[in-house]
Amino acid sequence: MNRSTKQLLLVLGITGFALAAPFLVAHAAITNFNDLLAIINRVQAWLFWILMSLAVVFILVSAYLFLGSGGDPKKVEAAKNQLIYSIIAVAVALLAKAFIGIVTAILV
Repeated sequence: MNRSTKQLLLVLGITGFALAAPFLVAHAAITNFNDLLAIINRVQAWLFWILMSLAVVFILVSAYLFLGSGGDPKKVEAAKNQLIYSIIAVAVALLAKAFIGIVTAILV
């Protein structure tokens, strides 16, 4: 992936997070533990969907790299590695979501 593509993805991610920031925090004061958990869950949900969206973008980029490799073993290997890393990112996101659900169930 070239430098301009990485910069574009970074700018899009920061812009999306900045636009979502007003919706991440509750406007009411935190008065108990459940309010704090609600805010943490909201932030976690936004981060989860941002990570999943980026993973989909990287899976599509790796597919493009596969198609554009022309049978070159180095390009095929690079595309395969990127696909593996994208799948790992999806697995980590799913495990993080499950972990927060388990911890919340234990604490509440």
